[in-house]
This record gives sequence, C-alpha cells and structure tokens, in this order.
Amino acid sequence: DAARNLGARPQGVTAMETPEEALKRQYMALCQEFAGGIAPKMAELETGLRHLRAATDTDTARAALKEIETAAHRLAGGGSTFGYPAISRAAVPVDSGARTLGRSASPSSAAADELLPLIEALRAVTANPGEPQI
Repeated sequence: DAARNLGARPQGVTAMETPEEALKRQYMALCQEFAGGIAPKMAELETGLRHLRAATDTDTARAALKEIETAAHRLAGGGSTFGYPAISRAAVPVDSGARTLGRSASPSSAAADELLPLIEALRAVTANPGEPQI
C-alpha cells in the first residue's frame, strides 16, 4: 500500500494544484470563516457592554467585563491568525482594559465609560474588515 501511495497527493489537493496552493486555498477558507464570525463576536461584545451598563452590583459588572474580555480576546487572536492585523490591534486594548477593570476591587457600570472609546475604535475597524492580509 505504501508503494502505491508514494506519488499520491495529500488529501484535499486537487489534480491541478500544488500542495502549497491547496494549503493557501484551505487557509483562505479559514480566513473567510473568521471574517464571517466577526459580526457575531462583536454582538457578544455589545451584549457584554449592555450588561455592564445595566450592572447594579460588583459581581454583575465583573461578569459583564468577562463577556467583553472574551469576545475581544477572540477577535484579537483571530485577527492576527487569519490576516486581519487591524482588528487585532483594535481588539487588544479592549481585551486588556476589560481584564484590568474586571480585576479591580469593585468594578461597576462606570467601567463602560472607560471602555467605550476603545470599543468604538474596534467597531470602526470591524465594520469593514476588508480582505485578509496574507
């Protein structure tokens, strides 16, 4: 069997493309999948922001900040992995800001005001992410 497969193309490679071309095609599909997930991740972040604004106690504010942090962290990581560095650059401050505020002694709904300029910058970048830079 090994002798028969010696010249075989790797799985997912068509007869007309090289393995490198197949890898690029597969990577571009992943980039497009990430791009399609930007709006849902931003919706999660916006939900966290609404929860934060409505928070009436420390535990609720801390949970809302964690929602914001998680969504921003996913955008930051995915942006750098899948060719959207501007998204990463805009998401990292939201991620770290939410994390820092969540670890403070008594986070409150006022934290939304501190994060808002960072979130607005992220909104602007994610509104039209363009094509991946690879």
